Amino acid sequence: MSFRTIQKLYLILFVLLSSNVFAYCGVPPIPSLASTVTDNKIYGGLKWDFNGGVKPEAVIGFRSARVNPSSYTNGGDVSISAKFIDGFELGKARLKYFSGNDTVQAEISGGYDFKRSIFVGASLNAPYSNIGVDYLFLAKEKQLDPYAMIHTMGKYNKPSAGSDTKCPADHFFNGPGSTFADNLCHYVP
Repeated sequence: MSFRTIQKLYLILFVLLSSNVFAYCGVPPIPSLASTVTDNKIYGGLKWDFNGGVKPEAVIGFRSARVNPSSYTNGGDVSISAKFIDGFELGKARLKYFSGNDTVQAEISGGYDFKRSIFVGASLNAPYSNIGVDYLFLAKEKQLDPYAMIHTMGKYNKPSAGSDTKCPADHFFNGPGSTFADNLCHYVP
């Protein structure tokens, strides 16, 4: 027998043995696109601009998030703020893109400050709170505008991976309700 033939036999033997040896070891399921959920929320909040004193602004917004079973979360947000103490005055109209997990998301935003100029911003959103800073392009002074906000949005609910998962063709899903549920795909010999 040639060395090449021996190599081929070893390779075939290795593949056959490894498939039987690992037949009962599980691999994680592949979440299907159907397992991602969209979470749309209208929210309200109070926002304090650190350059604006102690009087808060009211914020109302709409947030659309896509959440998958691994907790990856991303989406968009549109909001408007207004001063309501000592008279009504529009604050900022804002569009955001966010990405993170079901608890904390990093955000980038842009919009228009009705009193000063256009702006871009960066912020961090967590359950019931948000902190960030805006850069006002055309403002004559105080171009950086840091802020903090409390709002009505909690943590996102991630969907379970159970019924909407896909396993390779020769595997089965051992999920909730099974005798030995381990939420893994197992090989069927």
